[in-house]
Amino acid sequence: MNRLSTDIMSPEIFTEMFTEIPSPSRWRRRMAEFLRMQSRQRAQFVLMLMFALFPTPDRTVWMKEKSSHWWEHIVNRTFTDGDWMENFCMKRATFQYLCHELRPFLEKNSHRKCYSVELRVAVTLWICGSGMEYRSIGHLFGIEISLACTIFQETVQAIATHLSPKFIQMPTGRRLQNIVEGFEAKWGVPQCAGAIDGTHVPIIAPSQNKTDYYNRKCFYSIASQVICDHELRVLHVVSGWPGRVQDAQVLAQSSIFQKAESGTLFPPSSRLINGVEVPILIIGDPAYPLKPWLLKAFSDFDVLTQAQKNFNYCHTRGRMCIEGCLSRCKGKWQILQHRLDFETEFVPVLILACLTLHNVVMVHNEGFDQEWMDLVEEDRNHNGYKPGHDMRQYDAKAIREAYVQYFNNR
Repeated sequence: MNRLSTDIMSPEIFTEMFTEIPSPSRWRRRMAEFLRMQSRQRAQFVLMLMFALFPTPDRTVWMKEKSSHWWEHIVNRTFTDGDWMENFCMKRATFQYLCHELRPFLEKNSHRKCYSVELRVAVTLWICGSGMEYRSIGHLFGIEISLACTIFQETVQAIATHLSPKFIQMPTGRRLQNIVEGFEAKWGVPQCAGAIDGTHVPIIAPSQNKTDYYNRKCFYSIASQVICDHELRVLHVVSGWPGRVQDAQVLAQSSIFQKAESGTLFPPSSRLINGVEVPILIIGDPAYPLKPWLLKAFSDFDVLTQAQKNFNYCHTRGRMCIEGCLSRCKGKWQILQHRLDFETEFVPVLILACLTLHNVVMVHNEGFDQEWMDLVEEDRNHNGYKPGHDMRQYDAKAIREAYVQYFNNR
């Protein structure tokens, strides 16, 4: 017993005990010694026996090697502007500008300093532009799956938090006047400062209150409201509502509605159209309410005159800018077309980030538009128009009728 209990872990004794065939008397003696062992020694004995009978094969690879050769050598050294547009949805110069703007916020994550800001932004753009899964991203950029997920969510949050106020603002001053003139020149709608519409981004059914997210188009979604200008640039975003909520309800709960009703959304500047004073307004589809500041088309279910049909045609033509804005955004940032498997709280952040990237690309499309950026900065510093522009002095139906006559007489 003493020999077995004190030298139980000795390989020589273990080999002697189990590689030769002992006599029955020796087996009885060894079993008696085994039963007299302490529990800890007995456990060690059983463990050694298991390793002897069932040897574990040698592990050849503890962690598979990942390569960043594609990103470091092929993308950074050989990609042309065309390659950047095709794969990252923007030119190299725009990518570098984006990295410059995000660097102060992304470098705060000191535990990820070994990964450059350029790599993090590139990973985020690739996911937003393709909707590719994290596993493939990890193989492509040479990073772990969990790290790809963390990088993506941190960068999206930085874009939505720090860049969206710089690129998405309701117009004031000179920019507002440029938009009003642009709508009339390009789309034929006078006194218009924007077009509004709702859009749905598909999601995986959430675990709680899933019926609230099931929309009229028969899929689960997050509802968003977007306003754009005549050049398809985003002016305002409201996101995060369950897909079941109607467009008119989203509008009624937004800051745009509150400001417009109080007369502080646009300056008190009106224009006489067919004998009716028309304020600056936005245009929307028949799902929205008719307001002095919101011009909507006639419902197709009504019996319409030829003049009203012509109005609907001109109105729809004016609304093509918001349709084009949303289509272009979803076409470029294709993750918005995938069923998103994120927490419902993160989806609105992602939508805002993609719309911000849409504006970033629009501004840099033909070189950096510094004048537009200066005007947006003025809008950020604008404190809003003073109350007193009473919208109750305007008749919404009379305004729409004035537009009917205006489009009919052209």
